[in-house]
Amino acid sequence: MNHKIKISGLRLKEVNLFLNNKYYRIASEYLAHIKILELKESSIYAREYVSKIFLYYLQINKILDLKKLERECIINFLNEFNSYSKFTVKDYIAMLKVFLKFLYFNHYINNPFYLMMSKFQIPKQSKIPSVWDKKDIQKLLCCIDRSTATGKRDYAMLLLIIKLGLRKIDVITLTFDNINWNNKSINIIQHKTKEPLTLPLLDDVGWAIIDYIKNARPKSNIKKIFLTNKKNFTSFSETHGNLYSILQKYMKKANIPIIKNKKNGVHSLRHTLASEMLRQSTPIENISSVLGHVNSNTTSIYLKIDIEKLRECVLEV
Repeated sequence: MNHKIKISGLRLKEVNLFLNNKYYRIASEYLAHIKILELKESSIYAREYVSKIFLYYLQINKILDLKKLERECIINFLNEFNSYSKFTVKDYIAMLKVFLKFLYFNHYINNPFYLMMSKFQIPKQSKIPSVWDKKDIQKLLCCIDRSTATGKRDYAMLLLIIKLGLRKIDVITLTFDNINWNNKSINIIQHKTKEPLTLPLLDDVGWAIIDYIKNARPKSNIKKIFLTNKKNFTSFSETHGNLYSILQKYMKKANIPIIKNKKNGVHSLRHTLASEMLRQSTPIENISSVLGHVNSNTTSIYLKIDIEKLRECVLEV
């Protein structure tokens, strides 16, 4: 099989350009099918992505007839994502199962491969989360031109992640109703877990948001605080957003190197906050509460960040 083309990391718009007409038509049929289910926009996007990236994987490996699909090919496809978190892989398996079921009942494939999907083992999270150096965080924030409307917005959004650990989806969907200025708190229902989360509105974060609202945000009836810079000033797309692009822009501006095999995405800023809290001997339960994890076992991954803390745990045992 041809593994020269790495599919993990490809974006949907890239796959749309490369997918052949036959597979694009099948994917479009599947997209129309799932839209009937009235799922959230983000769920529809995720299922569309998995279906198209799977078809593209078959295409580059010269499997142009779905009737010839074999179990080994499905396994090899999933192995392309073995560096991803176990939660992402679990989601991909679930979404691929639904797509394979669609292919089977619409007679595109002969075998009910979807029945075997529950037997796949989810890899344990073994990689140490990437974290930022304090100096790089400072360089990143300092390079943002806060005299501009875009700079005011970007500064406030990044500060919400750096200082409070909010997920990017919760930042771009933050509304005016989520902020209690009198109590100096942020109160949201987390997009990922559907669980409530209350965080203190730190002074620097609060002032950054106020600066954007009063001096940069265009007049709009949209309830979400942060708006795009497009002519119609819409809210950010929940499926795409562009916080990653925003972060990368300021990394380049601040001359912060993008190191190979080290994640430099928005989520790494959450890892950095967790790392700093851990180094300050914050209990894992408190870190879990701040990050909005439903289960503190999820937070325990951050123990890998601090080698000294990890050694302490071993000595206690």
